[in-house]
Amino acid sequence: MAIRTGRMLGLAALAASMSMTAPLLAGDADYFYSYGKQRVPVAIDATRIAIFAESLQDVGARDGAAAQLTRDLVAHGLNEESIEPHTISGWMYAGSPMGARAADSPEQMVADAAAALDVDFVSPVFMDEYGPRLVTRDILVGFHTDVTANEAREIIQQQGLGDVLDENYGGMQGVYRIRSSSRSGFVVLDKANTAAQLADVAWAEPDMVATVQKHLIPTDPNFGVLWGIRNTGQSGGTVDRDMDGDEAWDITTGNPSSIVVILDDGVDQDHPDLNQLPGQDFTNQGGNGDHVNACDDHGTFVAGCVSGRINNGIGGVGICPSCNSVAGRWSISDGPPCTGSGSFQTTWLINAINWSLEIGARVTNNSNGFGFSSSIDAAYSSTRAQGVIHFASAGNGGTTTVGYPGSSTFVNGIAAINRQGNKASFSDSGVGLDFTAPGQTIS
Repeated sequence: MAIRTGRMLGLAALAASMSMTAPLLAGDADYFYSYGKQRVPVAIDATRIAIFAESLQDVGARDGAAAQLTRDLVAHGLNEESIEPHTISGWMYAGSPMGARAADSPEQMVADAAAALDVDFVSPVFMDEYGPRLVTRDILVGFHTDVTANEAREIIQQQGLGDVLDENYGGMQGVYRIRSSSRSGFVVLDKANTAAQLADVAWAEPDMVATVQKHLIPTDPNFGVLWGIRNTGQSGGTVDRDMDGDEAWDITTGNPSSIVVILDDGVDQDHPDLNQLPGQDFTNQGGNGDHVNACDDHGTFVAGCVSGRINNGIGGVGICPSCNSVAGRWSISDGPPCTGSGSFQTTWLINAINWSLEIGARVTNNSNGFGFSSSIDAAYSSTRAQGVIHFASAGNGGTTTVGYPGSSTFVNGIAAINRQGNKASFSDSGVGLDFTAPGQTIS
């Protein structure tokens, strides 16, 4: 990589603009993305920017590309200690050497970096309640059903959104994936927000890189403590406050043809106590849905609650022990150290949801929380209309608002109850909640 030439604005100015006072985390109406026609405010972290380069995705060359980019950034006054790779391959963070300040123009910071560096894209670092949120080059647009393909393409051209990469993306009618020619995340976000307000457009949003928080499930190897399946009053619980799992097993333990897709960070493909079929990885890390790093364990816990084997003398048992779990890996866990959070790109989850339909699954589970997304809603809606039933955690914030995606119209939101049959103190609940289920000190 090399510094771009022929421009007066460079990273020296960027470093100076980021290095005078205390960091700013500003959250006001100036920064938002669109969820349908609604504005979702986000804060901006003025201490750093995010840089994307395709060369950083090349396994054979990315170490050298990252080293060159680091040298370029340091040569122009940025702090080497602040330069770090993002969890998602291809992205890097870069910050100022002296504790960044509230820059007069964050947009100018991004523009200067895009002009000075030989990279593919530069995004501001927005923050939502879950963590960092980055803008990518791609925009997802869903048109109303009465808009023809020719009309949609004319609108895309008139709005200067970019080149159409996919029409009816992911099998979703009237959904387009578009590659912007701009190298600034601010420009792409503004284009998407403007398009979202058009009468012919149902929704529009960048294909965001966002943060996911896992709604963790503790594990325990003994059936005797599985109060959620059979509550005998153990450990102070209330008798029969359970799912009547043992009574259901007198009728059936499930069927191997019943597939439940675990939308998560992967499932241990060699686990000895799980009934599962090979999964799929949608994070560009490859593989069959297996966990990749030491912190990718959440999906395995969830799969155990679904299809942990019965009568094999190992560990516990899932509620549908003869069913098959299948891993749809769409997020990458942060760490180590493990933080209970991870990162993903919007289209990764969209592709995993649509894949669930392709493989004949009729149930998905997503025990995670993240910010609103119209395009993820569209994937849930499209597959639900074709027979896939979706479930998601209501959230672990202890609030009276169901978290996303459990709050989606097309997803069944589930709150956690404790062994007394009461809502767990940490569980979210409220309007839109569909079910409760055992969710505290379970295996």
